[in-house]
Amino acid sequence: METIIQPILDHCRKTPDKIAMQQEGEIRTYKQFMQNVRKVAKGLQEMNITQEKVALLSRNRIEYAEVFLGITYAGYAPLTLDTKWSQMEITEVLQLNQVEVIFGDNRILKNIEHPLLKERISFQSTAENTFYRDWLEGKQMAKEQVFHSLLFIGYTSGTTGVPKGYKRTHVSWIRSFQASVDVFGIGSEDHFIAPGGFAHSLSLFALMQSLYLGATFHILTKFQPRKVKTLCNQYANSVLFLVPTMIDTLLKEEGSLSVKALISSGAQWSHQSKCHAKKRWGQASLYEFYGLSEASYISFTPVQEDTDTQLRQHLFPGVSVEIRNEQGEKLPPEQIGQICVRSDMLFSGYDHQPEATRETLKDGWLLSGDYGYLDSQGGLHLAGRQKNKMITGGLNVYPEEVEKVIKRLRFVKEAMVFGEADSSLGEKIVVVIAWEIGEMLSSHQVRKFCAMYLAAYKVPRKVLTVEKFYYTSGGKIARKTMIDLVEGRNG
Repeated sequence: METIIQPILDHCRKTPDKIAMQQEGEIRTYKQFMQNVRKVAKGLQEMNITQEKVALLSRNRIEYAEVFLGITYAGYAPLTLDTKWSQMEITEVLQLNQVEVIFGDNRILKNIEHPLLKERISFQSTAENTFYRDWLEGKQMAKEQVFHSLLFIGYTSGTTGVPKGYKRTHVSWIRSFQASVDVFGIGSEDHFIAPGGFAHSLSLFALMQSLYLGATFHILTKFQPRKVKTLCNQYANSVLFLVPTMIDTLLKEEGSLSVKALISSGAQWSHQSKCHAKKRWGQASLYEFYGLSEASYISFTPVQEDTDTQLRQHLFPGVSVEIRNEQGEKLPPEQIGQICVRSDMLFSGYDHQPEATRETLKDGWLLSGDYGYLDSQGGLHLAGRQKNKMITGGLNVYPEEVEKVIKRLRFVKEAMVFGEADSSLGEKIVVVIAWEIGEMLSSHQVRKFCAMYLAAYKVPRKVLTVEKFYYTSGGKIARKTMIDLVEGRNG
């Protein structure tokens, strides 16, 4: 039975003194790390927990990794909750899963009201909850790992309603690790940096990939561009996992950046930003990949290939993609439809949501909710999210397709497209732009540029300017917030 823990145990035996993780001077060698993992497992086993799930609610820290794998080692499933959630969202998830034990930051734990909780274990010393270091002190190490096919349950951002939990297995992430090695050329001698929150799958995945390979992971509590730059320049074989907003911020830092590979995901990386990155960090391997929390890797593009508005994505090894219409019928090349994915990297379903699982997983295929098309050579081209689709004059338009063009325009710092109700068209295409300081183009110039690359019905009818954009905790544009802001301003 394959688990992500077994290779880490092997590293512990072969290279016990190698640094597994480092955070601001604090280190864990592979031996020290796995000793703590097994102590966490033993402590949980002694609690006689009746439910299979244990919650983890904390900012990035070394202890997060110890507890995550300790829960897994003990045969339970970690629930990785987001510190940015409201108290109501946290409580609802805990109640839904009948959680009895939670680890995390005391500032959040102290306010949780949940009658089934037997233990709150805090990573900070406090009189209100059990202190993690005291709890771990004197614990024996669990001997054998208790196998559970479920690796963990992660969650969507929770911006609407109760957050949706997605279940990932050991095997699905192991296959994802292997695909990452094949495509990005990363290995045990590299230094991994992923400064996003561990509650988001990209950074947690990078952390576990690093440990699985026997590499070294550098933990940052939050994204700080100067610290990222310092780490990269200190370690030659640095591998960065970032979202585009982080990349844009890092590009503003002066001086050189020594990095082996930079891997972007989570949102669209603009052409302008890619060009800047190639100019500044041309010695590095730069990649953009398309993936989902439910599917891991789907497709990727080496940034050197970003030469036109219709960017072609290569499928990861072992991934099959079909494009289907609303009736579920397979479409021929060049026709836009829903992207359906099949691979060994897929999730196993949504937690406590069988209907949503049936709607998303059908006959071994994941219905992604994203739309695009395959070209005649089998390359994937992304159009956008079904939920964002606009219908103008009876024709479908995906905002991401229009945004991709607008972000190539000079002086555009950020852009978002949405549909505004219109009595004659159904929806009128509107673009909201944040410009570089001191620069701005006219609406006519924006529309003229778009007309060079887009069909006439896709060209925005209205161009609006804002001073700044708002983003979700995962680094994506907060579309609803932006639309509400713009409509309120123009109402």
